[in-house]
Amino acid sequence: MPKRIRSIWKWLVWNSANILSVTRMVLIFLTLFLTSWDNEAKLFWYFVLEITDAFDGRLAKWAGNDKGIGKIIDPTVDKFDKFFLLLFLLDSKLLERWIIQVIFSGELVVLSIAVIGISLSIRRQRIKSGYASITKFNCREIFGKAKAEILKKWEIDIIGRAAMVLYTSTVALIFLNIRLWKGDIPEVLGIASCFAGVLARIVSIIIYGANVYKAQKELI
Repeated sequence: MPKRIRSIWKWLVWNSANILSVTRMVLIFLTLFLTSWDNEAKLFWYFVLEITDAFDGRLAKWAGNDKGIGKIIDPTVDKFDKFFLLLFLLDSKLLERWIIQVIFSGELVVLSIAVIGISLSIRRQRIKSGYASITKFNCREIFGKAKAEILKKWEIDIIGRAAMVLYTSTVALIFLNIRLWKGDIPEVLGIASCFAGVLARIVSIIIYGANVYKAQKELI
């Protein structure tokens, strides 16, 4: 095998988990917004694609790349997946508007906290390295150290993951109620799952906020 092809193959294997994550995000967007399928079919294929999320971590470990940038890419892609789903549910009116607004607001707060946390990490590394500002000569060093700190300090906690799972369960129950199991039980379970997800998200926001506050105090 030519050296160039070996290098490309090695890069593909090394980044296989990240490629899977990004591919899933693109396919979910295409499925929800650019196909002419009915809502039930779109939801079905959304869940089929979401199943691949369970393989990202295993694939990264198999490739020996489970401690790199993928730990940032995977949760970022998950966020986009859920935002796409919320927009689809809003457009298709499969979920009450106020519920979507509550979920969306919570995710927006988490995203804002994450952006603040990343900016604090970059600032901390700039100060620790003794630089007055970020320039083209030191940006690689600063961002490299900040990435290492982000991977260590700002990883999504289990409560945040639980919130995403509960939101997905809510949509799964909506699908069941539409397609397979019409009645009060899936509807009540869906509402309960949604509110449990909101509660988990509130707890995770408090945890993220406390981490950001602690990081800010360290810089003062």
